[in-house]
Amino acid sequence: MTTRQFAPELQRLLIIKGICRFGPPLYVLWSLFDWYRVDWRYAVAFGVLTFNYLIVLALTWTFPALMNGPWRVRPWQTFILLINAIALPIMFYRTHGQLPWLFFLAFAFLVATNAIGTAIFLKLNQMVPKTMKKDNLTV
Repeated sequence: MTTRQFAPELQRLLIIKGICRFGPPLYVLWSLFDWYRVDWRYAVAFGVLTFNYLIVLALTWTFPALMNGPWRVRPWQTFILLINAIALPIMFYRTHGQLPWLFFLAFAFLVATNAIGTAIFLKLNQMVPKTMKKDNLTV
């Protein structure tokens, strides 16, 4: 019995893409922690709006077919993450008198992982032969 392996470049890209999947959930968890330090009610509201980011992380590794259902990440939730990047530091500074520097680090990690993950997605999409792409299939 022979085992098939990915090409080394493809394997490296898939590992990096897997690491990039941890960007949004890490940012959401750290934001929940900092919102809780501001006021627990804000943490609950933010958690309800972004809870599915954590579910999507689990689904990508366990049951990826379910990601197209009700748990998928919607565009308005990404907008909430961007609003959070502005609102949380302001509220945190008002209540604690200092900026949440680890939150800024988590946000930078989110931006970096999203940019890297998107670049890898586009590169992998270019590697697919034209006959395999959805637009060119004839039924």
